[in-house]
Amino acid sequence: MKANLAKCMALLALLSATGHASSIIWGSAVFSDLLDSHGNALVQNTYQFELGVFDAAFNATTTPLSEWFTHWTMVDSAAYSQNNGYFAATLLTENIAPSLVGKDAYLWIRNSPTIEYQSGEWLLVRDSNWILPPAHSPSSINACCDNTPPLQWSVSDLGATDVPLYGYQNNSYQKPVGTGGVSTPTPTTYLQTASYSVVPEPYSAVMMLVLGVLTLLDRRRSWR
Repeated sequence: MKANLAKCMALLALLSATGHASSIIWGSAVFSDLLDSHGNALVQNTYQFELGVFDAAFNATTTPLSEWFTHWTMVDSAAYSQNNGYFAATLLTENIAPSLVGKDAYLWIRNSPTIEYQSGEWLLVRDSNWILPPAHSPSSINACCDNTPPLQWSVSDLGATDVPLYGYQNNSYQKPVGTGGVSTPTPTTYLQTASYSVVPEPYSAVMMLVLGVLTLLDRRRSWR
């Protein structure tokens, strides 16, 4: 009887230490299409899959990509299986720093901290519901059996309005949204990193447009 009581007390101690903290299960479904800018599957052990936030005063939408990494705080990282086409991780909310609670969380997939010529591949995206929660704190000892379900953040939940800040995503609505240089992928459901090297600079794009107009005018003159 004493032995059974000791086992029960040990189990309660374990539950009080680990069972009270709610968690976030985040990642992608198995056999998801996770592609680079050329439409190829992301290579295992080459890409990082991070969940994190930016500094409070930092606006990634109006700041050059080169400054993103220095203002980034990783909260959790996920393991990636290339063969099974998915990434996944579980984050205990007790491990989230209090200063980060309430901040918008982003998924950042990348193979480098900088967008390097011909090799840098990034995807930065978030669902509007991805906000870091506070740690779950039971109000009394009777809350030991509180089965608060974990939050589940899946890229499958991304909708048409969840436009990546960089890279592309395309789900059931079958219309890719995002920005950056990519080739046209074949799957209808995917996440795709983008490459900075294939994005024309604004000056170059304007010059190409001007040259195109001049060429067209030249042709019209030759037809007269």
